[in-house]
Amino acid sequence: MTAPVKHCMTWLRAYFCEPRTTGKLPLPAFHHPIFQQATFTCKVLRTLLNDVEFGEMASYKQLATLAGNSKAARAVGGAMRSNPVPIIVPCHRVICSNGQIGNYMGGRGNHLKQWLLTHEKLLKESRETSW
Repeated sequence: MTAPVKHCMTWLRAYFCEPRTTGKLPLPAFHHPIFQQATFTCKVLRTLLNDVEFGEMASYKQLATLAGNSKAARAVGGAMRSNPVPIIVPCHRVICSNGQIGNYMGGRGNHLKQWLLTHEKLLKESRETSW
């Protein structure tokens, strides 16, 4: 197994089993071409990664505004569909403006998106009460 794959496995294990430690771990390297291009998709994915924290959610419109184009909510949806590393770049944290969770994995993974949001919310709440 290569070092990048081991690094990614370590990060994912921490996310699911010891989420309090993920903030201390460096993110796996992103070698996918989408992260090497100066595109709005790349900017959206990096903005999501850096600005929407564990246990938080942002609407497509909010993320579009954070990425510099408040009128590009649909383009944000396209960026989420293009995300080559879901969970690490947490596209499950992006929801509709009306509060509905929206689609995940083309609608086939909506149950997974709900689980991930619940997982993060419960852990965030337990962090806040344990301080």
